Amino acid sequence: MAAATELHTEVHNGVDVEVLVYSYYRDAELRGSNSTYRLLRILKDDESQILLSEHLSDETLEVLRSVTRDEGWHIDWVRQKAREIAAHEGTPECCDEVIDRYRSIDREVMVELHELERGLLEAL
Repeated sequence: MAAATELHTEVHNGVDVEVLVYSYYRDAELRGSNSTYRLLRILKDDESQILLSEHLSDETLEVLRSVTRDEGWHIDWVRQKAREIAAHEGTPECCDEVIDRYRSIDREVMVELHELERGLLEAL
């Protein structure tokens, strides 16, 4: 009952309600994934391992697709804000240098991940 009272007294506008709802669902998703992962560690039979692994894989792909779609605007906003701050501080080139450095690191990580994935697939 306390949660309902807190909800009633603290929620003042549509944004608050939306954040609350998304937080609730995010928490439920995290708990569900955690439960599935625990089952994966507990159940040792082949069928359970395969089914639970496939379920986690499907959920992971869905989350990655969702995050990728959602992050475009966020990344662009951060990039623009960083350039604005760098220009204000008199070092506009600094921002682009840092972005280039991290893009290079991203490329290296992706190459390594693809090689690891290829090795795992070949081992199957």
